[in-house]
Amino acid sequence: MPLQVKKSNTISKSKKAIYRLFLVLLPFIVISIMSCRGNEPVFCTMEFRMITVSVKNDSVIRAFVVDSKQKDTLASETIWSDASRNDLKVADDGEIFNRLKNGEKRDYKFTAISSQGKPITSTFVISRDNCHIIKISGPTELSF
Repeated sequence: MPLQVKKSNTISKSKKAIYRLFLVLLPFIVISIMSCRGNEPVFCTMEFRMITVSVKNDSVIRAFVVDSKQKDTLASETIWSDASRNDLKVADDGEIFNRLKNGEKRDYKFTAISSQGKPITSTFVISRDNCHIIKISGPTELSF
């Protein structure tokens, strides 16, 4: 009488392990694919970007920035980046990032008022990428 091989309906232990691993990894794979923007995945750094301008020849008592498109004031008080050098913040990721679409460029009018009441104004063109704001143009230094 020939030897009969008994077939088992159970899945081998190694196949079960592979199946469980697949089920565990599946949500992570799906989340990774869904988090891609466009064709490329985006990985942002934890850095916080700030655009500043140095104001020379007088002290600044007030500064503000106006969004040229929305016509609203971003900062109505003097915002110092470094008060000892009269460095003033024009914009940062927190104020500008959500106002712009990715790649959009927009003018922001910076105005500083001297201790003698003299204004000085300059326009900054600011854009953004997937993660941070970018200064396209604008001075690094202004003088009264």
